[in-house]
Amino acid sequence: MARERSLELDREGWATAEEAHQAASRSEGSFKQLLSAEQLAGLPATESTYHAEGRESLEADARALRLAGAEGGEAQAVLVLDRSPFYPEAGGQVGDTGTIESADGAFRFTVEDTRKAGAVVAHVGTAEGRFPGEGAAVRARVDGARRERTRKNHTATHLLHKALRDVLGEHVTQQGSYVGPDRLRFDLSHPRAIAQEELERVEELVNAW
Repeated sequence: MARERSLELDREGWATAEEAHQAASRSEGSFKQLLSAEQLAGLPATESTYHAEGRESLEADARALRLAGAEGGEAQAVLVLDRSPFYPEAGGQVGDTGTIESADGAFRFTVEDTRKAGAVVAHVGTAEGRFPGEGAAVRARVDGARRERTRKNHTATHLLHKALRDVLGEHVTQQGSYVGPDRLRFDLSHPRAIAQEELERVEELVNAW
């Protein structure tokens, strides 16, 4: 392609950029684990309650099983419970946020993200106060308003996918997504640029549904 346009290929620049890309990929692939093998040892699978009815999908009485990381200050910590109402990040949907408190209120954990570590749900955030110890009773509460906004955006991704297939064709498939409380992003496969009138028709269908 370069020769056809009377251009020269910067092979050295290409090699440098390729090496930098490979280094970045290796870095992402070896990111710091939430919990080490030693910290995960002996932990049972977390009982998830986020599919329960009513308030039970947002709140749960649980037992604290393990706290990894700082117990105070600004450093990130990870808290594991025997059961949890927090939805862990999956399928492009962000994890829940909220709070976990000990029965006496002396310990409070602010959940800033929720992820899976194997069969264990890992609550990521910051801890305040003295950790009551493994097996202590705690109350877990999800930020319900944030989850509801996220759920609406999740529903919208399905409506958007259907509208895109109706307007552009059945070949359209989802290639990735982001679903959060603030917005959604839907990546798709399509062989050409989408025309403005097609976008407007997609928008009309989603809003109508």
